[in-house]
Amino acid sequence: VSRISMQLEITFPLKAVFQCPTIRGMADFIRNATTCEYETIEKIDHKKYYGTTSAQKRLYVIQQFEGAETSYNMPLMLSIQGSLDIQRTCSVWRSLMDRHEALRTSFTLVDGVLMQQVHENLEVSFEVREAPKASEAELNKMIEQFIQPFDLSQAPLVRGLIIRVSDTRFVLVVDMHP
Repeated sequence: VSRISMQLEITFPLKAVFQCPTIRGMADFIRNATTCEYETIEKIDHKKYYGTTSAQKRLYVIQQFEGAETSYNMPLMLSIQGSLDIQRTCSVWRSLMDRHEALRTSFTLVDGVLMQQVHENLEVSFEVREAPKASEAELNKMIEQFIQPFDLSQAPLVRGLIIRVSDTRFVLVVDMHP
């Protein structure tokens, strides 16, 4: 999607892929798309700590209040019918973590100032649980127990779980802190 936008210098949002799922539909969308100049985001120099936005500071403060521990967790659950290559799923998960610094970021106070720190080479994996013939209530309880508060000083601020219900049914859970 970003390559289409960049090379054709048009606005081509991700939702257009889903709204126009055929090549012909995408071609029509592109023909009628608004032109725009593509601007690349320049890489910044690697540093130990980076400043935070006011939104990050606000979330950090709110997270410190008792009772707000999971208020900002963003869990995602997917029920998968069919086979799932768990090793490949875990490999894709690691690739995503390696590629996106935001997924490897934690927050720390440096001289009383909230800073973000990007971690390199984090060991991340999906937790895999076996739950043969688990009822929906049991699955929901496993998911609820998985969703825990994040320690914002410890990266990653995202975790994954694969529940194998059978050889052809899985529940994928991703829990992250914005």
